[in-house]
Amino acid sequence: MENLLQVWIYNSFDQGSEGGSEAGAMYLAASMLSHSCSPNAAWHMDEANSFILHARKPIREGEEVTIPYLSPADLCLPTGDRREILSTSKAFWCGCERCVAPRDSTRSFRCPRCAVGSALVAASESGREAVGAGGGGDAPDAERLVCSSCGALSDAEATALLAAEAALRPWAREQAAHEGATKGPDSRLPGSDTDAAEGALERLRSAEAAGLDDKHWIVDVARGAAATEQPAMACELLRQRISAQGHVGAHAATKRARLHHALGEALCVLGDTESLQEAVAAYNVAAESLALLFGDDHPEHREAATLRDLTAKKLAHKQRAETGRPLGSGSDPASHAGGKRAALARKRGR
Repeated sequence: MENLLQVWIYNSFDQGSEGGSEAGAMYLAASMLSHSCSPNAAWHMDEANSFILHARKPIREGEEVTIPYLSPADLCLPTGDRREILSTSKAFWCGCERCVAPRDSTRSFRCPRCAVGSALVAASESGREAVGAGGGGDAPDAERLVCSSCGALSDAEATALLAAEAALRPWAREQAAHEGATKGPDSRLPGSDTDAAEGALERLRSAEAAGLDDKHWIVDVARGAAATEQPAMACELLRQRISAQGHVGAHAATKRARLHHALGEALCVLGDTESLQEAVAAYNVAAESLALLFGDDHPEHREAATLRDLTAKKLAHKQRAETGRPLGSGSDPASHAGGKRAALARKRGR
């Protein structure tokens, strides 16, 4: 019975509702899909609890189809943390292409020497991350930082950066666990606890001052936690997160889509014309990205598309009100042409 239970735990797919009870389902073919931290496929359950699989990118004939066993938030964690989560929850040590890569792109620092390149944590000789800094894991190997422009940093240069990262890691890991347990970035937007947000802003400033760059996972987590009741600040933090996530790889596609959705919501709170224009664009990116990832029948895609259309209508009404034109006489080509024909007819009738 214990063996049967372990098989279920390691091969089932989560179906628990957010904040509700845990539940899982096992599918004959889907449960045989392998994990990758850089997956080429995405999956979701539809309303009938059917397992839906979509390609995230072109898959060559004969190439293995892989999916993430991790949440979109956890996929953006450092190699050591991802491996630790998978080891605990699925009982294996991940050896996917991201986990065995020579550099960990989630742990990116501004180079203190050349101030041009990004210094990334180099993989340890044993293939396991060192303890204490930002990578989790359980091996004692010393960590090295290698700049993309000027090469390996000295021990002294690396130690200062890694010490700053290590000091922030426990807090950031707790915040990331919260995001991983919820729908995603939009669960933080405006209305977060003000004291907690101010604390996150302090940690964000500390991380940036210490040399952690925009692509570092702790900076991203701090920006997410720093969302406040000030919509303008929330929008700026979201723009920064979207910009940084655009450089980290295809594994962050779901997270980027949800960040665009969250940006649309925050911009709609501002409500001015420029913000609504940007919101329409943000919702559109979210809708298109989610359709590519999960299909156009996915609830998140439908929600983003609906909000895009509603915001576009709100924007059109606002623009017409600002110009003093009655509804239906704005920039719509058909309406404009009809107005010209009516004016010409009146002129001829005089």
